[in-house]
Amino acid sequence: MAPQGRGYIGASKSVNAMLAEEEGKRPLTKITKQWLSDAGIDLNVSFVKYLIRTGFLTPTEWHHTSKLYNETDYYDAENLAEQINTLSEEERIEPLLETYQHYPNPRDAQVNGLLIDADRVGEVAIWRAFALNNLQMHLGGHIDVLNIPELFGENNSIYVLDEGLYTDAPTRAIYANKAMERAGYLSQVTGQPVKEGELFTVIYGRFIILGYDHTTGTDENLPQEAVKNIRDYFTTTSPELSGIKEINHLRHLNHIPITQEQALNIIEKNINAVMVYDFVYRDLSNIDLSNHDLRGIRFTGTNLTNATLTGITYSYNNFEYANLTGATLTNANLRGVHFENANLSGANLSHSNLTGAFLKDANLTGTNLTNACLDDINFDNIDFTNCHLDGAYTLTYSGEKRLVTDILTKKGIPYQKSMSLQETAREAREAANTLNEPTDKASRSHQER
Repeated sequence: MAPQGRGYIGASKSVNAMLAEEEGKRPLTKITKQWLSDAGIDLNVSFVKYLIRTGFLTPTEWHHTSKLYNETDYYDAENLAEQINTLSEEERIEPLLETYQHYPNPRDAQVNGLLIDADRVGEVAIWRAFALNNLQMHLGGHIDVLNIPELFGENNSIYVLDEGLYTDAPTRAIYANKAMERAGYLSQVTGQPVKEGELFTVIYGRFIILGYDHTTGTDENLPQEAVKNIRDYFTTTSPELSGIKEINHLRHLNHIPITQEQALNIIEKNINAVMVYDFVYRDLSNIDLSNHDLRGIRFTGTNLTNATLTGITYSYNNFEYANLTGATLTNANLRGVHFENANLSGANLSHSNLTGAFLKDANLTGTNLTNACLDDINFDNIDFTNCHLDGAYTLTYSGEKRLVTDILTKKGIPYQKSMSLQETAREAREAANTLNEPTDKASRSHQER
């Protein structure tokens, strides 16, 4: 901040500007290699000015100069040295220098694109030097790329929140266009080839669209024509709150049926990395997906009653709010899976690996966890009072097994000590039947329709 004015010296600069220069401070145009060197700064003069122009180095004060009373920034060499040391300690100098060498014009230091949320489409600028950190900061977590080249063309990148389905609300619906129909895209809602205008998928959480250069493999500014097309799409085709509206519609449909053949077709597409598909709020009851690798496919709210999922690989994914009543998940890799609010009543998870799984508020009535690995799980928020835990274990640091029942006893957490599998299965069936019975005349009428 400039001190109180003391008048002007001719028409060139203020008295305060002259005093600042006498103290050794300089405006940007008068920064020299020797001036920087005297303060122990061994960076190239042009690079230091680049850091100033891009805002990574800031002035100590400003003063009026010229007859137009311009507000001119002044820099103190020792203060700049301190700022540079801070950037160095934060390991930011090297990526900034690399960006400067490839894009010496400060105007190219950032990539401009669009940030889209449930109710707005705004502009966003991403620093090239810290692109990953910037994207994660704007989206609120780890990111992934949504690959739909037929939607807006190949020269763009759509960055979404990797775990948005777990942590965020639905924002925008993606509807198929003619190019997606011709390319044979499968709807993530029905599993069928999508038609123009039909719902393809729903994005959870905010997302960013940037331009992309296939020659250099780098993100670039989104062209103005693309900006217009994308704004139009998210104004007319997929307007505000379209994602929430579509998800609510799917929930009111009380699950959309899908055949075994359709489900396996989607899984095959997923294995071939064509697209990550969802079975969110779908009806997969009685389906057999044994021994399949289901990573990347989300089952939030899915009806998997009596499904056979023996030997599946589904680590670090989502069964939140899913109905797994009577399902078989024996010998499965369920490491880090989210089961929050899932119904596992009567399900068989014996001999499965649930290391790091999340079971808070899950219904474990009659659940068979015999010989299951329950390592690295917070038992304090789980109701074990009606499930089968014989042989369920955690691992010590030396790799030795420790029975879960011993841990629960020590913690004073109640659990079922002597219920046979037949008894637990019977109770689970009874509980499921109770849950499925109509509770009033309106619900009975709805079921009859």
